[in-house]
Amino acid sequence: MFLKNTAYFFFILVTGLILSACKKAPNYSKEPVIAFSDLKAFADFDPDVYGDSVYVSIHFQDGDGDLGNEPAGADDYFAKLFKKTNGVFTEVTVTPPVVAPNYNGKLPLLSPYDLTGPIDGIITNNVFFPFFVPNAYGLNKNDTLRFEVQIKDRANNYSNTIQTKEFILWKDF
Repeated sequence: MFLKNTAYFFFILVTGLILSACKKAPNYSKEPVIAFSDLKAFADFDPDVYGDSVYVSIHFQDGDGDLGNEPAGADDYFAKLFKKTNGVFTEVTVTPPVVAPNYNGKLPLLSPYDLTGPIDGIITNNVFFPFFVPNAYGLNKNDTLRFEVQIKDRANNYSNTIQTKEFILWKDF
């Protein structure tokens, strides 16, 4: 009797372990979906030049896993900078002869080309250039800024656009 109960117990235990190990793959859209995760600002102050970097982290999901390229190709990470004036955010633009900063970038290869399937995770990207002169590009100390970010997969499907939290230039650094 003891041997029979022990055999049933181990059969149920092994069956339970096997069933719990079977995890169904998530069902994500083939178009990437992103959400804001975090924003960190860093600076190395100098009396004449502010050295700064803003790191934006986004959470991503992609149903077919076709994010990133190797070697890096065209931009597939897009970011725009917005400045708050009188409570309204407007995109920061510059006119020639000033060279417009480029906040776009390239995603690393996040899954091999020969595999398809859902992936998710967090991507962190430096979207601010490292040396920023005060009053350049119409930005000044204590301006309130935020980024809008979007990504694109290898099939040219664009994600939704997200907004970062607000940050104050050179105060939050």
